[in-house]
Amino acid sequence: MTKELHLIEGKKSKIEITNLYIENSNQSPIFQNLVKKSFPVKTSYWLSKAFEHLRRESKIYFEEKKKLIEKHALRHTQEGEEKDGKGKVIRRWKEGDVQADASGNVTITDVEEFQKGIRELQEIKITLGVNRIKLDLDKAPDLTVEEMTFLLPLIEEIGE
Repeated sequence: MTKELHLIEGKKSKIEITNLYIENSNQSPIFQNLVKKSFPVKTSYWLSKAFEHLRRESKIYFEEKKKLIEKHALRHTQEGEEKDGKGKVIRRWKEGDVQADASGNVTITDVEEFQKGIRELQEIKITLGVNRIKLDLDKAPDLTVEEMTFLLPLIEEIGE
């Protein structure tokens, strides 16, 4: 029993991922689908802990990404405003503010340097403060290939 519990808790090694994994998981509906699935109690607990650590790390990652965008974005050279067809002001900006279109898209001034910074940020390896998880496929809910692919970095061992 102790050995089995030891494996379920995933005590063998900590989860190690990159920021790219964080970016992809935040943009994927797979993450939200997995949160809603009904796993066995211990697996669910450890997955929830791993997901919470992912959320915390994603906040840091996206703050750093925002800094890179602001560093390399085109900026307004003077104050201004944009009006709709009826003359109502819909956006205002000050000199030095990041230029963005109505959809929030920005123009990057030095694309090569920006991409270099993004790649460097995405390649950073992070060790989550939670152990890898044993996943018993016989007791797990049905998982798609995409969901299994998402879970692989979090899993120590897959049992059947």
